[in-house]
Amino acid sequence: MRSTENSEERKLLAIKVYAEFIAALEDLGALCIAICHRNEGVGLVYSYLTYGQPRRPKSPKTTVKQMFGMTIQGNALTSALHLPSLAEISKLAPDSSVIPQLYEETNILLTQAASAYLLHDSAFVRAYNKTKHGFVVVSDEHTFQADDPHYLSDACWIVSDNPEYDPDKAPTNPVVELFLVEEKNVDPMVERIGTIRGAVVTLCELTANLLEKDIITSADDKA
Repeated sequence: MRSTENSEERKLLAIKVYAEFIAALEDLGALCIAICHRNEGVGLVYSYLTYGQPRRPKSPKTTVKQMFGMTIQGNALTSALHLPSLAEISKLAPDSSVIPQLYEETNILLTQAASAYLLHDSAFVRAYNKTKHGFVVVSDEHTFQADDPHYLSDACWIVSDNPEYDPDKAPTNPVVELFLVEEKNVDPMVERIGTIRGAVVTLCELTANLLEKDIITSADDKA
């Protein structure tokens, strides 16, 4: 953000950082889905690469939103990813000093990630999707209203369709919903991206340890 003094460029960069933040959450969710479905005959890699593609044979049916809906309940590694409990793992691998720490860290990070992803009924995700398809960003909050223009020097709005709007009914709800993106939130988002990426690495390391010790398996029809 400090690389340019141009206000419009800074706003655009803020949007890009925001998109990277949600993308990082979805990467973590996809990894969780792959681990959850690891024993359904196609293995971890195929499950990861085909999540969200219902037309692919044996692709995971769980969505990222559904996965985070399960992980936010707590104890996600056991309840959502169907991994053994830490007590069971400790019995099977009593000499492992790294697994307990990885296990606890991962459970905490998954709950935090789920909270961010599901906030306001996944409103941030809807905004993120608009940064990928039909990129609509405005500097005037009242672009779609008859009110006087309203600008902020350090912020802009992502425009998305309002899920509450029904064109066949009386217009009680607006057609669009707006998501404020402020420059002041860029640095915290960058930090969170690093935390989420760390969660991905931690989850991969934990899963690899469990696979290497034959505590869990990953079924693959071609194996």
